[in-house]
Amino acid sequence: MRFFQGAGLLWLCMTSVAYASNGGEMLHFLQMSGGGDEYLTAMASSGDGRLFTTGYFQGNVDFDPGAGTTMLNGAGGNDIFVACHRPDGSLSWARSIGSNDDERGLG
Repeated sequence: MRFFQGAGLLWLCMTSVAYASNGGEMLHFLQMSGGGDEYLTAMASSGDGRLFTTGYFQGNVDFDPGAGTTMLNGAGGNDIFVACHRPDGSLSWARSIGSNDDERGLG
């Protein structure tokens, strides 16, 4: 478990991110889901409240925490992802980098 300070208190674990206001009110809970392994390894917040995450995944993973789908497809082994979420918790974008070998986004 890792803690970060930015727009509020941020919490990171294997496949989930939760963040709250400075007063402790829960603002958003984001979770990745897919058919393989997913690992969040680092995150940062911007001055305008956007949240950037990186890590690695295998298989196919939906990075959209809402009703929509933003599927990233692994190229083989572990592949890097980088994603950006808006201040309201919705996904702005997600990208992957990969090959047949193992790559890991570590922050």
